[in-house]
Amino acid sequence: MKKFRSTIDQFVKELELRWTGIPVKKQQRYTRAFFTGYAILTVGVIIHVIYQTGKPNENVRIEHIENPMEKIEKSKIVLQDSLSVNLKNKFYERDSK
Repeated sequence: MKKFRSTIDQFVKELELRWTGIPVKKQQRYTRAFFTGYAILTVGVIIHVIYQTGKPNENVRIEHIENPMEKIEKSKIVLQDSLSVNLKNKFYERDSK
């Protein structure tokens, strides 16, 4: 894990050196370009969400929630207590063949 962390740290330092090696005007241009792309993407997503929520959708029906337990037929088998089941022969002993 330490090796992985040191590899990441070295990579970040190299990126920082490359970024500081670029002239300030070019750094500002890159920053503006990335921010503009992010802003356009954000506005596009917001417009898409508004468009999708504004469309009338007649397929959605609002109903009461039904209790799923009422649909399940009650089992006629009586459940055994799990403590009374002897699992020793199945898990802890070898087969005697």
